[in-house]
Amino acid sequence: MSDEFAAAINKILKSSVNSSDRNVPILSRSKNIERLLDEAKLEYRARKAINIEKKKIASKDRVKTDFATIDAERKLRKVATRGVVQLFNAIRVSQKVVDDAVKEVGGRQKFTSGEAKEVANMSKDTFLEILKGN
Repeated sequence: MSDEFAAAINKILKSSVNSSDRNVPILSRSKNIERLLDEAKLEYRARKAINIEKKKIASKDRVKTDFATIDAERKLRKVATRGVVQLFNAIRVSQKVVDDAVKEVGGRQKFTSGEAKEVANMSKDTFLEILKGN
């Protein structure tokens, strides 16, 4: 067995090789592997470049936290929260006013055109008053 192996290695080493392939005489006949390795490297670089571009696009509009403005942002968030709470409270109160108007009309859901305009104007006016008042 070792004689066969030695003969095979001898045959490979004694074969004629181009001057450009003398660095790696054993792999010089197997260009397919080398080509596949080159393709794999090229594919890896392309995927890496695509991933970098995706990350750049994803983080394009991202703003990093500035620790100097955290307190101001907190205050703005509280103001916005108060505004939203005030808006929802005003909506609730205006809905209650409309429900009371429906009860005054006699509990029927369908208004005449004049009554509908009156309720709509009343609810709009009261809604705006509630928002301005708080």
